[in-house]
Amino acid sequence: MLRVLVGLLFLSLVGAVADDLVLGDFEKAVWPGLVRDREVAKVGKASGRWENLAEHSTIRIPDLPTDCSPYRRLVFWLHSAKANGQKLTLVCNSENPANGAKEWDYYFLHFTVNWTGWKKFDLAFDQDIVGTREPLGWQHIDYCSFHADGWTNTPLPDTVLRFDDVRLVAEGAKAPALALPKCSHPFLLGGPEVYQRAKDRARRFDWAKEQVAACIKRADAALADKVDIPAEGGQWSHHYVCKACGGRLKPVDGKHVCQKCGKSYTGWPYDQVLVGYRHGRYWSQVRDLGLGYALTGKEAYAEHARQILLGYAAVYKSLPLHNSQGKVSNSGARIYAQTLDEAVAATELCWGYDLVYSSPCFSAADHRAIATDFLREVAATIRRNRAGISNWQSWHNAGIGAIGFCLQDVELVSLALRDARNGFEFQLGNSILPDGFWYEGTAAYHYYALDALKWTAEFAHFAGMEYWQDPRFQSLFDAPLQYTFPDLTFPAVNDSDVFSLRGRHALYELAYARTQRPEFLTVAQFGDRRSLEALLWGPDELPAAPTEALASRDFPGLGAVVLRQGEGDDQLYVHLDYGPHGGGHGHPDKLALILFGLGKQLAPDPARLAYGAPLHGSWYRQTFAHNTVCVDQRSQAATTGTLEFTRFTDDLAVGQASTDQAYPGALLRRRVALFGGMVLDVFEATSAEEHTYDYLYHNFGTVEPDLKTAARNEPLGSRDGYQHLKDIQAATTGNDWSVTFAQDQANVRLLVLGEPDTELYFGTGMANNPPVPCPMAVVRRRGKATRFVALIEPYRDQPTVTGFRQAKTPDGILAFEILRGSDRYRLVLRDDRATLSHDTGR
Repeated sequence: MLRVLVGLLFLSLVGAVADDLVLGDFEKAVWPGLVRDREVAKVGKASGRWENLAEHSTIRIPDLPTDCSPYRRLVFWLHSAKANGQKLTLVCNSENPANGAKEWDYYFLHFTVNWTGWKKFDLAFDQDIVGTREPLGWQHIDYCSFHADGWTNTPLPDTVLRFDDVRLVAEGAKAPALALPKCSHPFLLGGPEVYQRAKDRARRFDWAKEQVAACIKRADAALADKVDIPAEGGQWSHHYVCKACGGRLKPVDGKHVCQKCGKSYTGWPYDQVLVGYRHGRYWSQVRDLGLGYALTGKEAYAEHARQILLGYAAVYKSLPLHNSQGKVSNSGARIYAQTLDEAVAATELCWGYDLVYSSPCFSAADHRAIATDFLREVAATIRRNRAGISNWQSWHNAGIGAIGFCLQDVELVSLALRDARNGFEFQLGNSILPDGFWYEGTAAYHYYALDALKWTAEFAHFAGMEYWQDPRFQSLFDAPLQYTFPDLTFPAVNDSDVFSLRGRHALYELAYARTQRPEFLTVAQFGDRRSLEALLWGPDELPAAPTEALASRDFPGLGAVVLRQGEGDDQLYVHLDYGPHGGGHGHPDKLALILFGLGKQLAPDPARLAYGAPLHGSWYRQTFAHNTVCVDQRSQAATTGTLEFTRFTDDLAVGQASTDQAYPGALLRRRVALFGGMVLDVFEATSAEEHTYDYLYHNFGTVEPDLKTAARNEPLGSRDGYQHLKDIQAATTGNDWSVTFAQDQANVRLLVLGEPDTELYFGTGMANNPPVPCPMAVVRRRGKATRFVALIEPYRDQPTVTGFRQAKTPDGILAFEILRGSDRYRLVLRDDRATLSHDTGR
């Protein structure tokens, strides 16, 4: 634990701040283009009315200061007489002469009038109002204006708006006062006793001996690596991908060669990605050298770390700010192309510095240079980009917190923990959904953000500030345990990869060590304790993990229903997505289905590629790549659906959801029922207009339809993912039909009830990262309404369903009969309930 040398250091962060600046109260004067309105007001007795937008399409705020940097938010009330969908754009112009006369540099916000009455806007600079191209900054604002035309905006004749109480708001005191214990290094993630315990364990446990040996091996490798710091910054790692096929690149003789298709690339940005890798290697080496020093006391490790740290102190400020396009922006950094990556790397670098800090090889001047010319400058780079609710800001907090705790800088620590619109405590209160998931709705970003939050919580823990007992923080560990496939693999929804929760054993070992929650052992038990978390902070021995049969469950924050039946890895699992789009990492896949059974993923979500790969946008982010319905061969709009009904019993699990926003004028409703090791899927699409409806089903395996098909030579479409379907076979039928997706001991048969003039297309799409072939079936019908009814039967050797039909009922309720040998299942689905009967021995 920390060794307190000189009591507690108390510093207040309350400093001089600007007063709020009123830009419009409309009591005596109004802005050009507005009319004073004394009938409708929010504050005081008058507002500024904006109407006849065709004539007055732009409203500019008068008397705006050029230097807006003392303020952090633009706040105003806006009244709308009608929610008519008027699109508006707020522009804060910040022209940058160095960017050329043809490039318009400004901050902006697009929004839509979808409310009636008064609505308050509280817009943070750089978070809500963001920059495009290369604006000079908030210290140089030419004007601020609202636009009803331009972009995709069109003035609507029935728009009547009223402004009131428009003001620029200062941030105020940045955070409440903090108290930090004054400590001797190392203390950031534990004092000398933590590393002594690790050495003691290495003498008693083979797993600990292996970990200590691995630490020393990494430190020796770093020691053997010559320090040659690049004179330029690195580039975005997502650039390092083949633009043709999405495969990963590899440096070969000065070129960058795709490992999948062999295509090669040269020059920017590929060369600079490798520069970034070099910077990352040096920053990681500081941590490795620090751990080697803490475990052995070998001064050569500290001396080499000193060389790296002083090397960056000499060059860091000279490296230009740049983003992923090589331009200056708030998101740009110096070592990397993103403040995000700078913060991630700074987190472990500071840990390494803390571990070697007390070595006699460092002079007081060395420490001043590292603090002033390097670490504080890194913090200044990161804090330029306030990202609010985001995984970026969670890593910003971790990076700034690491620097602040390491340097015992109360201002930086307070910024990381308690900044009112960005800090760690703000993230806990605003970035976590009610069911415990990270708001972006993807497993990859859930754990990406949680890794950052974990580091910040650990820095605070060793400074005597405890967040591990916060239920919100613990919920981030809890929720995934109830959500994953039976084998602890995550569904790859939205921008996420397929990965196993078992690989997070180190994270859950730490969570168990801090909370003693036995359910965290479910994951902590894997990995044979091969982690620093186990070596440094875990118990000597992990208790046995509890066994629990997971049940069907709705995740209302994430917006997904998980249906389960059976036990163990063979449990049948269905995932139905109905909820929020998922922000910038969401996919247009409302009402999409994912199926796991027979020990593996059968019907997948496509996952993602590196964001620099064109295929990521043209396939992975299209509705066609998901198991849902496309209307008129176009991808869905970003929207949130509605969960209408669930039923969870031992023999029947049902989820029913709908959306009327994915396509204008069309209602999509999906009913999914899990019973008897089968899935009944009823997908209805209705509209007052005629459309083309495509029911989409992707499944790994070899496609074997039970009807005659013919090769189709032309693509199924030219955009929205349709252009990527390969090896197309086509058929037309009005009868019931089936298709089998055959795999070794993991087959799936899709039995579909017939409708007249149904067009069928079987082909090969793709899934996973890097892409692998994934067959699919497209069931196409045209009209105002249709109902797709499919029975999905997973089986190992032979199918068992011998009959499937829709039963007639006098009141038109949906009823289905499934025969399996001498067994008969009868399933009745209503809008608010479902019943299942099962008769044996007909």
